[in-house]
Amino acid sequence: MSRKPKVIRKLALVPALRWAQWVLLFVAVLLLVLGLPEWAYQRVLDGRLPSYVLLLPAAVFGLFLLAFGVYRFLLVRAGRYNAAKAFLQIGLGALVFTLLLPHNIARFRALEGDAVLVDLLPLLESEDPKVRAVACEALAARPLDEDDDRARDLARKLATEDPDPRVRASCGEVE
Repeated sequence: MSRKPKVIRKLALVPALRWAQWVLLFVAVLLLVLGLPEWAYQRVLDGRLPSYVLLLPAAVFGLFLLAFGVYRFLLVRAGRYNAAKAFLQIGLGALVFTLLLPHNIARFRALEGDAVLVDLLPLLESEDPKVRAVACEALAARPLDEDDDRARDLARKLATEDPDPRVRASCGEVE
């Protein structure tokens, strides 16, 4: 008889956890599928937002997984859910989380300065027009930096003077 009030107290938390996990899952899926809004990513690049904002999709999914684990644990303890099924579901969620983490961490580290940038100047001077075009695309995707001034000047020159139209088009996008 003393067991029933504990079960009822534990199950009182279940509806709140159910709604919390649905909201967290919805937000996590939006962030993972749509990514961060472009304005947020641009603010991270400009330095107006901290770079750990890029870890937000994985963090929200991690919070969902934590809420889901507590929810399933309470249901199993109350005898209302199969323990093996709950363990499998939480394990699959953890697998998805570990697959999401490397991509988010790589984007975070790239902005933290751990990534070594390749010097694009030799690539812009290459004889192969495909290499020059890809180098211009890479240069256009980089944030403005004083180290790239010579490469940007050469890319502007290639945008008007290169004989290959693909190179002119790619280098025309460089600021």
